[in-house]
Amino acid sequence: MTARGTEITEQLVARRYPQLGSLNARRIADFSGGNARLALALADALPENVSLAGLSDEELFERLFEQRHESDNNLREQAEVLSLVYSFSTAEDEEGVNELAVLGDLCEVSARRMARASNTLLERQIAQQRGRWRAVLPHAIANRLAADALQHIPVDEVLRTFEGNARERLLRSFSRRIGFLHTSPQAREISRRWLQPDGLLHKAMQLNELGAVMLENIAPIDCENVLQCFESQKAEILAGAKDIYKRTEVRRAISLISKVAYEPELFDRAVSLLLEIADEEGREARQDGARKRVQAFFQIRGSGTHATLQQRVDVLEACMADGDRHGLALDCLASSLKTGSFENTILAEFGARPRDYGARPFGEEAIAWLSRFLTIADQMAFSHDVSDRKACRGIIASQFSGLWGIEKMRPMLIELAGRLHADGGWLEGWRAVKGKLHYDKSRSSREGKAAKDDPELVKLGELLAPSDLEGQVRAVALAEGHRLFALDEEFDLDDPKKYEASGKRLAEEAFRLGQDVATDSAVFDAVVDDLFEQSHAPNRIAFGRGLAAASSNRRLLWEKVTERIKALGSANFDDCVLSGILREISQAEPALAQKLLDEIAEDELLRRRIVGLTPADNFSLEDFQRCERVFYAIGLEMRGVDNLLWRDNCSAISREAKVRLAHSILAREGGAAVLLRAFSMMLHRTDRSIDTLGPELRASAIQAAAIVIGNDDSDPGGTRDYDLEQVLNSALAYRGTDAEEKQLLDDLFSTMERRYGFFPHFEKAIQVIARWRPDAFLERLMAYASRKEDDDIHWIDNSLGERAPLDAVSAAELAAWCGRGNDVRRWKLLARAITVFEDDKEGGMRLSEQARSLVRMCPEPEAIIENFGLHLTPRSWSGNRSVHIEQRAAGLSELLRFEDSRVVTATEKLLCRAANIADQEREREQEEDAEREQTFE
Repeated sequence: MTARGTEITEQLVARRYPQLGSLNARRIADFSGGNARLALALADALPENVSLAGLSDEELFERLFEQRHESDNNLREQAEVLSLVYSFSTAEDEEGVNELAVLGDLCEVSARRMARASNTLLERQIAQQRGRWRAVLPHAIANRLAADALQHIPVDEVLRTFEGNARERLLRSFSRRIGFLHTSPQAREISRRWLQPDGLLHKAMQLNELGAVMLENIAPIDCENVLQCFESQKAEILAGAKDIYKRTEVRRAISLISKVAYEPELFDRAVSLLLEIADEEGREARQDGARKRVQAFFQIRGSGTHATLQQRVDVLEACMADGDRHGLALDCLASSLKTGSFENTILAEFGARPRDYGARPFGEEAIAWLSRFLTIADQMAFSHDVSDRKACRGIIASQFSGLWGIEKMRPMLIELAGRLHADGGWLEGWRAVKGKLHYDKSRSSREGKAAKDDPELVKLGELLAPSDLEGQVRAVALAEGHRLFALDEEFDLDDPKKYEASGKRLAEEAFRLGQDVATDSAVFDAVVDDLFEQSHAPNRIAFGRGLAAASSNRRLLWEKVTERIKALGSANFDDCVLSGILREISQAEPALAQKLLDEIAEDELLRRRIVGLTPADNFSLEDFQRCERVFYAIGLEMRGVDNLLWRDNCSAISREAKVRLAHSILAREGGAAVLLRAFSMMLHRTDRSIDTLGPELRASAIQAAAIVIGNDDSDPGGTRDYDLEQVLNSALAYRGTDAEEKQLLDDLFSTMERRYGFFPHFEKAIQVIARWRPDAFLERLMAYASRKEDDDIHWIDNSLGERAPLDAVSAAELAAWCGRGNDVRRWKLLARAITVFEDDKEGGMRLSEQARSLVRMCPEPEAIIENFGLHLTPRSWSGNRSVHIEQRAAGLSELLRFEDSRVVTATEKLLCRAANIADQEREREQEEDAEREQTFE
């Protein structure tokens, strides 16, 4: 039973021991801190008709410890020493260390007497056991006894015992116990010694695994001492923040410093150190990084600190004034206005210190918090700095929905929205209001309620709605994001195609706005620089089409737009508006469109985008040749060159032209992967009975596959393996590419050589090669295996994925290959390269059909069965691996029914070996279980 609150514990005690009365039950529950097990043990130790009102906590503890027995000072002394460690063993470990003897030295008694004391504590239910492990529990008792032990035994003697005589496990356990004793002067002294310049744990960035665990264990004892330790090593921590090999040490430092920041009196110093670490980490916001931790301190819930509001405001304002930390300050400001979806990055547990997840402002305190940070955002939203204005207006808008849900915040929001609207408009706010109205309406619909708009919110939306052309363009045509349907006044929740219909209506509106802007030069000049921001704004193409549709001089329009792009001075920009303009020009003035595309092909900045800018409708040979010329000039700098081989709009281009381009792509560095992606897309959803690629492209495809497989690049997402699988399945289905196939196998096994037989990438591609060219693949594999030790071909023993390399090859084909060589080594090799075991319907394992067939066909079955043993132990599993080994052994048992005595004899031998392997694995698992049992967690 565990702590579940004093009220529940009080009820439990009153029900179990009604004779004690309600007042005693309440006193017991309060004393136990809500720990039901402790409370029941105390209640059981009390005589009837006793009053606890006049007893101190010390007297209650004595009653709990003695439990109607006579006072025993020796037992008490021994219990105190046993409590100094989190857990202890009652038996010698593998190295002959007796932990009871080590602990007994502290109270000058033998290991036998310490064992007797341990058993007495078990009988009194103030200790627990798991196997050979014991622990004094609950912690409230153990901590009290341990604190008394430190009072009675000199600190020097305690340290001499645990640092000199005890093994690492006992030292770790001791550090964990004293981590709960933050009120003990002796524990604080030990912590001080360990963290002082010549102490055991001072060099926090150089600790081994034991030291790291001990540092985390003792950190709760004296938070200021820990912080001073990290401050003294600041230079090393900051240097480590840039070193990938020191990431673990830096992460540990960040975690402990963040926990220290819980205390208001240490918050400023802790945050100062975290900010310096964040400076060194850069803008990368790792979940366990300093930047994220600092940002979390500004949440109204789950901040992990009880720092005052003013402390947090001071940190925010200091960061705002620091140019290097300005971006972090904006992130913190956004966190401070959140009213939900909080990120909990700091655990509340910290030794025995009473902690929660940080301050939790409620009621007026919460209003004061939100009002204070909203005021800061308000001031910055009217800043002279354009980037600050935009960022803070966006922050307020992003948190508008949650803030609006707090009724007392509405007047401030309405007043602020009015001022923002008067100061150039607040389109982000209008979109936020529309989003809130849409959400409320959708929720009402889901709940089966009649939709009813909030009149205040409707009125605010009307106020913020863009009234001029520029505002409407920014609000609709340049609107960013994926949920723009909230802006659609005609959005119909009951329409099954509501999102598609809404997108079409908004695109039509953007087209009309483009037409209006085409005749209003002032608005055009006001919005033109914002047309190319790198963000997802789905209506930009429609807006560009509208511009061109209503323009009286489309050539001049194009020149004005491209001049503005070049004035930005960056090669990174969004080209959707350009694409829209060209699409419309190609419809209205095809000759002009072709001329502009010719100019793009010669333009240093725009030519790399020519594939995407060329209108897809009526894509001609001339368009293809233009793109091809650009590719010859700049190579893979040209974006989307692969589209020229597979897009539907390129279907009219001749095969000869595509072959020519494919050869050119393949000749470029990095072109093989691009070509594979193009062929993979070309083959998507095609009829595999048709030779879609044709002879020339098939040859190029296999060449590209050989290059990709021959490279040492990893494939973490599996996309290249997918492309290889699709392309090789098509290319190898036909003959006529012998030279390319030889190169493919050469590169595959050459890579195998370089990787010492370990080849985790492109597993599906290898399976495809083996399926379509089994003989060639197996001959290469046999040659490779003949030159290598067994350990160097372990990649075929157990597939790291779902299927083994030869799974797609029939048993008949495999047997035929083996028969041609007349060499038993071939059969043994196959036994390694197939999937031997598969799941059966009853949840166990059985032999695969391929394995059974090979046993029947093999002239020397005992050789192949012996190699089945390589598959007994899985590389990945859930639960106990010994169980999986036994299940696979059970699957082998069906071979005992074969008539061939050689099969039966070999199987019996393997089953005996499997039993030994399972026993060894079970012993290992038991050792791991014993290790876990020490923790009593």
